[in-house]
Amino acid sequence: MVRLSLYNKGHFCGNQVIQWELIDMEVQPIPSLSTIGRTLLRRELTHHRTGRYIPKGKKYPELPALLPNQTHQVDLVGPCYLTGPIRFYSLNAIDTAINRCAIEPMPSKADQSVLDAVYAAWLRMGIPEDLQVENELAFYGSPTHPRGMGPLIRLCLHYGVHLWFIPPSEPWRNGVVEKFNDHYQQRFLDKVAMSSMSQLRQESLAFEHRHNSTYSYSKIQGKTPLKALALADMEKKRSSQARVIPQDIPWISRRKVAIIL
Repeated sequence: MVRLSLYNKGHFCGNQVIQWELIDMEVQPIPSLSTIGRTLLRRELTHHRTGRYIPKGKKYPELPALLPNQTHQVDLVGPCYLTGPIRFYSLNAIDTAINRCAIEPMPSKADQSVLDAVYAAWLRMGIPEDLQVENELAFYGSPTHPRGMGPLIRLCLHYGVHLWFIPPSEPWRNGVVEKFNDHYQQRFLDKVAMSSMSQLRQESLAFEHRHNSTYSYSKIQGKTPLKALALADMEKKRSSQARVIPQDIPWISRRKVAIIL
């Protein structure tokens, strides 16, 4: 019944999500993932939806996703609203190798808010070799100066991150983070009642930790993102002092930015 309810709402309805739903419903005892899988198979409830995105047939560079922090995908969700109403955006980042996430609420899409959010995600996840984002003005720069380098481009150049902009109107190119955005909406925004930005930040970190420590993925052999990270021996060393984003990022030559059309 839980699976059918999730499916009819258009939500994810796999074994892991069903288990989370049962935990949130305080059902006891909680069945294991394998038990849920056998039950769905016995009830013939394992069919999948058809995909929403129709590729255009264009070749797209496949970024490496073999080790943690090789490639991150980043996207903005919003505007969303808390009770009040309080408007906010969420910058969601995903490590495509192990599906480790970082979630950073933002009051707006202003340049400094985007920089603060990306930098905060890097402090927790580590700085990637490649960063893939949408062709969004909040990432790209200013419509007034379309050939200028926006703050995020300059930040990536400063730290040697290869920044990739996916083609306009092709969100499936950022498929890993887009799928996580649906998970974030269904399992967090639709579930947790919040009325302030401070509460939103606290609950976002709690959901981030829950995802990274308990959500298992078949592509990493049923491990959680944190277990996969530990096995890869890539645990990030945390600085004892908070790092501050430079207000004036210097220009660095011989770095790359890729814009896919």
